[in-house]
Amino acid sequence: MNIVVDGYNICYKTTGTGDKTVVILQGWGTDLGVYDSVAGVIDGSRYRVIQFDFPGFGGSDEPKEPWDVDGFADFFCRFMEVMQVKQATLIGHSYGGRVIIKLAARESIPFEITNIILIDSAGVLPVRTTAQKWKIRKYKILKKFLNMKLIYAMFPEVIDDWRSRQGSADYRNATPMMRQCMVKAINEDLTELLPVEQTEIRAQIEFYKAHRRTLQYGRFTRGKTDGGGIIWQAKTKEETVAGVFHGVQHAAPGYERLRVTGLDEKKQYRLDSRPQLLRVGDFGSLLRHVLPVKLNPNGLAVQTADSYYKMYDGQQTVTASGAAYSAGIMLAPRFAGTGYDADGRMQGDFGSNVYFIREVQS
Repeated sequence: MNIVVDGYNICYKTTGTGDKTVVILQGWGTDLGVYDSVAGVIDGSRYRVIQFDFPGFGGSDEPKEPWDVDGFADFFCRFMEVMQVKQATLIGHSYGGRVIIKLAARESIPFEITNIILIDSAGVLPVRTTAQKWKIRKYKILKKFLNMKLIYAMFPEVIDDWRSRQGSADYRNATPMMRQCMVKAINEDLTELLPVEQTEIRAQIEFYKAHRRTLQYGRFTRGKTDGGGIIWQAKTKEETVAGVFHGVQHAAPGYERLRVTGLDEKKQYRLDSRPQLLRVGDFGSLLRHVLPVKLNPNGLAVQTADSYYKMYDGQQTVTASGAAYSAGIMLAPRFAGTGYDADGRMQGDFGSNVYFIREVQS
């Protein structure tokens, strides 16, 4: 389907008939169809899922001028207005996560963000080593030299071939207009927008790098917990990475088991959860019941606390046989509204936990 937003013809699709909305913001150079598998695991009876192509992506019109991240964030606000979405959970992959970071940092937007899910999000520039800085410096000097008219006139084919091999695949495949947008995007550091979150985002990046081989090339399987959650796992010879995901949570959720397949039943394996940082604001309206003063969960006091203080959530370690993992090991209890416990799992709406399973070496 198509819709016109500020004069741009935008390609989009919706699935599900629920009264809550989830919007998927795509990564650079992708089209909305890439995320059909993500939309497919969201309960369509509870949620309406919106997938769309940013201007210049997929089947949508290109921007008429080079946009930075704010330009795409401004467009998204207008898109939400045209789609008449007042409240939504945002899922952002790569560049889409960068746009969400911008939106979340704004004092005012025309819709309410109920939850944010970032997948391999961009936005925080890495600290470059001396070698990397020198490599960039040499590239800029060489580029300036080869752009001289006299030099180009002498070796046009060689220089054109060199230019065609520079930059990432996304950059080489982009149109001239989208290349300018990409340069603006990747040179913008969003660190100053996230006084505390920068540590968390860097940890996310390091996590992905450390387990990239497993996540990209491991054998992928999917299942369900007995507590209504979705399980996915990626397995290589060295490790298994498993995730447990939930939709809308219910009161007193109880226990659930994680079943891991493909392990040697006679060997011992150790499971370690990936600790998560919990915001004070994640407790929402419960703050009004447990504090001696009334606080707005979305107010300045809670936002300030979230900027400087985090709590650990979902810490768990288990050693068991492959047979026990196949049958299902008991996960830490989910939050039941009775108090904070670092060993429990907060698991709010769309909550998730990630686990690493490795063989115990005797």
